[in-house]
Amino acid sequence: MVQILLINFASKIGAEVTMIWTSEVTHVIVATGENGACTRILKVLVAILNDKWVHKMDWVKACMEEMNHVQEEPHEITLDKEGCHCVKVAQKLAD
Repeated sequence: MVQILLINFASKIGAEVTMIWTSEVTHVIVATGENGACTRILKVLVAILNDKWVHKMDWVKACMEEMNHVQEEPHEITLDKEGCHCVKVAQKLAD
């Protein structure tokens, strides 16, 4: 179901969904737990190392509701299941 939603959204805005990492990846969408935290899977770590957005699925849903790209920050993953703040928002706050 989630993958179908992603593919539908991508086709509407001219984006591409890929299951492999490439230099063209701009956003990574991940599943989250009840507290909004994600698991440290390889795609999340690679995205962080490459300064890419890591989002909850609600970002895609918000974009679809607006039928437009919406602001990233409110939908960004800010915590992993280990309690680490290691994404864009956390990096900006530290700067």
